[in-house]
Amino acid sequence: MKLWQRNLLLAVLAVGLVVVPLAFVQGAEWGGADTQTVDMIKEMRGDYEPWFQSLLAPEELERYFFGLQALLGTAVLAAAMGWMIGRQQSRGASQGRELRIAGVVVAVAIAAAGALFFVQTEFGEIQALISALQGVCLGLVGFFAGYALGRRRTVAAGTA
Repeated sequence: MKLWQRNLLLAVLAVGLVVVPLAFVQGAEWGGADTQTVDMIKEMRGDYEPWFQSLLAPEELERYFFGLQALLGTAVLAAAMGWMIGRQQSRGASQGRELRIAGVVVAVAIAAAGALFFVQTEFGEIQALISALQGVCLGLVGFFAGYALGRRRTVAAGTA
């Protein structure tokens, strides 16, 4: 099996892991632990009054935290991959296609992140997923920082 075929198969399986369960739970109520906790407290003690009101709605804040977490994680992983590929290319004579392919992937990812700004749903969890996807798309830019560092480090060490 060729590399691109294996990658395509893995991508189809990953999408299937997300889509198939959603097909079986149509019409389900999506709620997180925060909502269940508040409902349980109201059920146990109906007269409970919170000590203070938060400045932002928890759904709003949760969305941005998911996006930030995805952005930082993807940026670190993409930078590490870029560093390894940059180091490998500066050692050999290969002026590989990896940099051009990464450029195309990042351009598509940035376009997808921009398009996802226009998607709005009433479900907080799905909106948080959209923010996480935006973070992943924007985190791919970290590849170029890692690539430049990997090439510079190897050239400076004299192993090129």
